[in-house]
Amino acid sequence: MMNFIGVIEKDKNPFSCESWVEHGLEFTEGRRKFLPALLGKDERTIRLKFSANDGTYIAFLAIRRGYAQWVDGKLEATEKWLKEHR
Repeated sequence: MMNFIGVIEKDKNPFSCESWVEHGLEFTEGRRKFLPALLGKDERTIRLKFSANDGTYIAFLAIRRGYAQWVDGKLEATEKWLKEHR
């Protein structure tokens, strides 16, 4: 497993939690397929409308690995995501 920290600070990744940080899992294609449904959503919506596996964990990994960012209280795609999914 790769030793990678990424974006885990709570102010930049509100979905971060210690146990998930320790997992160090990759943002696999299987997980990436859930990200489009989360983009543009606020934290409350992601936590309430999606399961932990399909919502908060995906958002956490996407931010951690640089595919999404937290902007004005919403999950937004980064250039890295957009380049890979044009």
